[in-house]
Amino acid sequence: MFFTSSRRAVVVFRKSQMKKTRKVHYEWFGAKTLYEHIGLAGPKSKKKVYEERVVVFRARDENEAMALAEEEARKYVANLKSTRYLGYVMLYITMENVIRSGTEVYSLMRQTDLNPRAFQARYHDAKSECAKRSR
Repeated sequence: MFFTSSRRAVVVFRKSQMKKTRKVHYEWFGAKTLYEHIGLAGPKSKKKVYEERVVVFRARDENEAMALAEEEARKYVANLKSTRYLGYVMLYITMENVIRSGTEVYSLMRQTDLNPRAFQARYHDAKSECAKRSR
């Protein structure tokens, strides 16, 4: 008998069952998920607060990464009374084998007719973000 192990399980093969095996290759994925925070804008406000989260996962392929991202999203909202997962995942596959300081884990490109100032105002600086600006 031959034994091979991974972090998750030990697999036993009989010599007669052995076939050519290939090493499983894992990739890093950045997964952006969307949430609605109900009532966070204030009790009298008609505005809604949405959150975009980017979390990284190590997975064999896009399908596994998607499943991991959806599972993590459900766990994230499980203990938050007024937060709802919107069922949205956008994946980004990194080009790195190792995640370290400065590694790009998410990127999104948009095609538009907007000039740079209008693009930034529409998508990234609409003055409605709950964030500190770097200016």
